Amino acid sequence: MRISRALGTAAAVTAALGGLTAPALANAKTSKKPKPKTTYKVTGGTVTATFSSTSATVLGALGIKVSVSAPTTQPTPTEIVFPLKSGTVNTKTGAATLNAAPGGSVVYSKGTTSLTVTNASVALGKGPVLNAALDGKSGPFLTLSSGALKVKGGKATVSSLQAKLSPIAAEAFDDIFSTVLLSPNLTVATVSIDAKVK
Repeated sequence: MRISRALGTAAAVTAALGGLTAPALANAKTSKKPKPKTTYKVTGGTVTATFSSTSATVLGALGIKVSVSAPTTQPTPTEIVFPLKSGTVNTKTGAATLNAAPGGSVVYSKGTTSLTVTNASVALGKGPVLNAALDGKSGPFLTLSSGALKVKGGKATVSSLQAKLSPIAAEAFDDIFSTVLLSPNLTVATVSIDAKVK
């Protein structure tokens, strides 16, 4: 009799435990770890272009001056900073689009002759470029060396991208300023990105 009661009690306990643990086991099997985030929105930050010593020398030799209008800034004579307004970053594919805040411009001038650069944006991935409008005509302004943005702590950064004057930009400079010194192969700057993302 005692053996029967013991077996009956054990069966009841097992059934109770089984009823409690089965859903938990099912949830454990079906639950998955969240996938790491790969797509981010750009909410601010900056793109900084620093003229190379060669381009600074060439511009100086040609008598071409550089100035900016807000919100673009020029902390030093050889440094141009574009504040960022929007864009996206994909850490899985390496693609990114970063759009400068509207309204700013960079003006290259010599006497009464000038070339105005507006609507700057950076496209990273295949064929990285800094696009802009040159006197209103949109196109690639600088071709950039490859570099992937690293995202950490709400920031997406990459530094020292080598920037060469695009064929379109070189032709525009040569036509406007009557020179043949600016070639598409001329490394004119390094570009660094410090974007705020979420």
